[in-house]
Formats: sequence, C-alpha cells, structure tokens
Amino acid sequence: MVVRPVKMNMVDIEIQRLDRRKTQVDPDFKVASGKKRYRPVVKLRGQVNQSGGPIDRFTRSFAGNLQTTGAHLVFRFGDLKEKDLIDCESDADDLQPGDLIVRIAGLKCRNRITEVRPESPLDGSFLLVYVLFEKDTEERAAP
Repeated sequence: MVVRPVKMNMVDIEIQRLDRRKTQVDPDFKVASGKKRYRPVVKLRGQVNQSGGPIDRFTRSFAGNLQTTGAHLVFRFGDLKEKDLIDCESDADDLQPGDLIVRIAGLKCRNRITEVRPESPLDGSFLLVYVLFEKDTEERAAP
C-alpha cells in the first residue's frame, strides 16, 4: 500500500544541480570554491510553502540586507526517488545545498538550496522532502 500526503498544491519547479565533478568543492565545508559548473535543468513537481510575503523581500540592517521571508519546497520522497534525486544510502547524486532553483511555477528565479531534509509525518516512513533555499547572489558560471 502506498501512502500519499493528503493535499499538496503542486507546481512545476526547475532545479539546476551543481556539477560536483567539474566544480572544485572544499572538502571540509563541502561548499563550492572557484568557478561553479552546473548540470542540465531537472524538472520536478512540488509545493512551495512560504511565510512573510514575497520570497524576494529584504529588510535593511546594520549587517546588510536580510531576507524577511521564509520559504521552502516540499517534494514527495517517492517522486525524487523515481528521478534518482534522493537515496538514503548514498548522497552522490542527490539534491544538495548549492544546487540552484531556476524556475518556480513558470516564474524565473535564482535561489540557492541551503538544506535538504527528509521528513516523516508517519513513524519513520519518509514521505516528504523539505528543501530550504535563499536568494542566490553569486555570479553563475556558464553551463
């Protein structure tokens, strides 16, 4: 028996994954250093959850501009597994921090994934994957 989350308002989401073989990655902090290279765009269906208004709203502070909104994407675990984008044993080709979200619901954007977290609303069965992101301000290398 397959259990699906009750109600999700799915939209099209396009993600461009960081090519970790062609991009130099710092082994300690696991972040890209130097010129970044990206793989072709992957098209997915997921839900956008947000709070605080438009995703790209900022507030001034002494430390610089702060993002005043919170947003994350929610995917069905099975949908990501079908596209080989998540694997519990190995994270070699999974969605990972540093990947770019380039389109949400048909609207161009430039958001960087900061965290990918499987969640279990039902006793250990991973049904959902939460993807947290923030506006990307770095210069992007040509694909």
